[in-house]
Amino acid sequence: MGRDAASGRSDRGVPAGAQWPSAVALVLALLACRGAPGAAADASSSPAEVPMRETTAVFTAADGRKSSFRLEVADTPDLRERGLMYRKTLDPSRGMVFVFPADDVLSFWMKNTHVPLDMVFVEATGRVAGVVEDARPLTLDVRTIGVPSRYVVELNGRVAKAKGIGPGATVVFEPPLKPVGR
Repeated sequence: MGRDAASGRSDRGVPAGAQWPSAVALVLALLACRGAPGAAADASSSPAEVPMRETTAVFTAADGRKSSFRLEVADTPDLRERGLMYRKTLDPSRGMVFVFPADDVLSFWMKNTHVPLDMVFVEATGRVAGVVEDARPLTLDVRTIGVPSRYVVELNGRVAKAKGIGPGATVVFEPPLKPVGR
């Protein structure tokens, strides 16, 4: 049985007929919040609508090959929690970097993530510690490399291997990533 992460309540157990009044009220409330046609959206209305900071990651493989990706920066607990969930596609030259406050053994899952991803675990020094390749979407399987890292870069599945991005490769972020407190 699924659970609503925000409230801990089950997403089932509501009688079928009881859902209609709530659903109608929700739709009406959402329509009322939209405002006039052409009006700008409120930036606080949804995490997906808030523009994220970006950086460019330039990877140097052990054989000297370079590759670069434009990354959205997930540097708050809310942004890290949402990650790339709900996206149906990811441009081949794009990705996301998760910034953590300290080196730690990090683990990820692919709940509500529709795109197969490579997860590149990076130490604070910029050295790639390891890669989880081609993580299967829409699962709760835990993905980790089992060693401490500070950043995790998510790219389209199978890209890391094709570009030579693996343990020992390095990455530079431009602009540099700022330390986070939590």
